[in-house]
Amino acid sequence: MLSLESRTPLIDIEALRQLQIVHFHPKTTDWDRYWTKRTPDEWLYLSRFLIDILSTSSLQEIDLDFYSMGNDDFTPVRSMASFLLANTWPNLQRLKFNGPFHDEELKAVVNLLGHHVDLHWCGYLMSGSWADILEFLRERNAPSQYVDYISSSVYSEEHGLIAKFSIYGQECQRMSKASKDSIFARDVVFESQASLYIQGKVPSNPVKEWEKRMINSTTE
Repeated sequence: MLSLESRTPLIDIEALRQLQIVHFHPKTTDWDRYWTKRTPDEWLYLSRFLIDILSTSSLQEIDLDFYSMGNDDFTPVRSMASFLLANTWPNLQRLKFNGPFHDEELKAVVNLLGHHVDLHWCGYLMSGSWADILEFLRERNAPSQYVDYISSSVYSEEHGLIAKFSIYGQECQRMSKASKDSIFARDVVFESQASLYIQGKVPSNPVKEWEKRMINSTTE
């Protein structure tokens, strides 16, 4: 274990210069699942590790899954999207993110990506609104971008049981499971309504439509 005073990188930076793919999915046990219990030292080492592996411009694919840091069981205490703001990747082709984030961080990341990078984004929205995020991504006008999740776990003989992604926070905290699934869930055939909207394939923002139905139901 490196001391906190050490200036030595956690990873050989020279070895990262040719790194093209990063998949980072930290897991916790059933008895130690809540990241709110992490000590300051542990957060420091995790931060340094992420900064190191994301510091190379050669990356073509980034897949970060921080599902255990914020879900229906508890509210997250830290955003994990901020690690995507420290670098640019001129060769990046795909970005997949699942975890706690603020809307301004998503917007800053997407503005850095431009229109050519495939984007799959979900997780726990800590500030802002999902309705505004869908509007922002629709204006990005990129054909390959998704805000969705699979409503049940998917089994693959090659990869085994894949942990499901999901959507949390803000409007979703007031939605029933059926309402949330109708907006964000997808299956192996059909895209989610949220993804279809940000791809420009349907005319109405599904979160705004849900909000209208909620207002109408309380005024009738």
